[in-house]
Amino acid sequence: MKTDSRPIVFQNVTLIKMQLNIVKAQFRQALKNLERAPEEHKIEFMKEVGRILPAAVTVAQETRDPELEALIKKAEKTL
Repeated sequence: MKTDSRPIVFQNVTLIKMQLNIVKAQFRQALKNLERAPEEHKIEFMKEVGRILPAAVTVAQETRDPELEALIKKAEKTL
């Protein structure tokens, strides 16, 4: 069985960066969908943003990423 030679710390950093990129992409798309949605469908997109928000807050606390923090503030204003 082959083991990964990279230390666990680097693996965790890579995982956090991947999570950050995924959460930002999902959050950006959800906010864009909410902005474009007709009034009768906005509640569905608000729910989508609401589902992503807890994960985004957790990742933002871990990474202190300014772009993600700005997206969270934008979502909070919208909701």
